[in-house]
Amino acid sequence: MKKRDIGKNVYKSCCLCIAFAVGFVGLADTVKAGTLDVLYYNHFENASQRAGWSTQYLALKERTNNWELQAKYVPSSRGSERITDEVNLSSKVRSATLNYDVRFHSKFEFVRTGKLHGLGGGSATTGCNAKTSRGWSARVIWDVNGVASIYVYHQNRVSSCGDRWTAQDFRFEAGKTYRVSLYVSLNSAPNVADGIIELYVDGVKIASANGVRLSGRSDVKIDKFLFHTFHGGSNSSYSPTKNVFTYFDNFLIMEGKNIVME
Repeated sequence: MKKRDIGKNVYKSCCLCIAFAVGFVGLADTVKAGTLDVLYYNHFENASQRAGWSTQYLALKERTNNWELQAKYVPSSRGSERITDEVNLSSKVRSATLNYDVRFHSKFEFVRTGKLHGLGGGSATTGCNAKTSRGWSARVIWDVNGVASIYVYHQNRVSSCGDRWTAQDFRFEAGKTYRVSLYVSLNSAPNVADGIIELYVDGVKIASANGVRLSGRSDVKIDKFLFHTFHGGSNSSYSPTKNVFTYFDNFLIMEGKNIVME
């Protein structure tokens, strides 16, 4: 996956006067200085960005002069072993966009369903946990044959294990690379259901959720990057038949609606 120049590839940005003159490599110093609307950024191209990411199920791989993060999905009784982390954003905001590249290995098995990364706030409710005004989450999931959906734990959810809004004309395919963008705008007040979530792939909107009451408290905003990826699920019917892999790169979270494309 090649590195991206956000200065040339931002759709409907909020405050990118500086960004139009700054390439992705130069952006790193700008981010550290606290300018722009960047809440999180990692493209694994230097030692400090790669530090701490190698684990039992994650490995940094160099491919065609470029580093990317490999996720290994190991079959388990619940689907595959959980690969999860929560990263605090640099600011708490009311709207934000998560952008990242994902490449599914040519032998990847989608099976029944699985998780991809997202955004959250407060206690960042997931895992079939009870509703709480202090937490919410919005992630991307794949279903059978790679069908993509927005997957949300919100205040008015119908399912105890999260509600989904499914793309009608899109599915992920093994062996291909995609640019995923997840835009979240919180509800305007705790008791108002007017939040918005939109899912873009390669700059095209494929699914949206409107009228969502994400946060139940005015002080619970968007403050977490949810690095979540695994199959499942609650039983082995979600499990791949063997270890399978995806590859991630170019993570960028910005305040507002910023669909960053190649």
